[in-house]
Amino acid sequence: LPVWGIRRVHCGPEILRVTLYCSFDNYEDAVRLYEMILRKEATMQKSSFCVFVLYATQITAVQLCLKQLPIGVAAEPKESSALQFKV
Repeated sequence: LPVWGIRRVHCGPEILRVTLYCSFDNYEDAVRLYEMILRKEATMQKSSFCVFVLYATQITAVQLCLKQLPIGVAAEPKESSALQFKV
């Protein structure tokens, strides 16, 4: 899996979610680190992922999501990536 991903969430308002994939062993440390950096707790937290709302209005939101990978699965940096936006 890549280290990060961006996707549009189709429920509720328009949401742009940036997901950082964390190894199984350092997921809880990553959650605490981003809580400290962002100075807020995750707005939604489940056993293997959590969501931080970075910006929100009534019609749009930008979120940071941390996702715990299964045991033995590693995130790997990719040489390139492509983003596509609909305007």
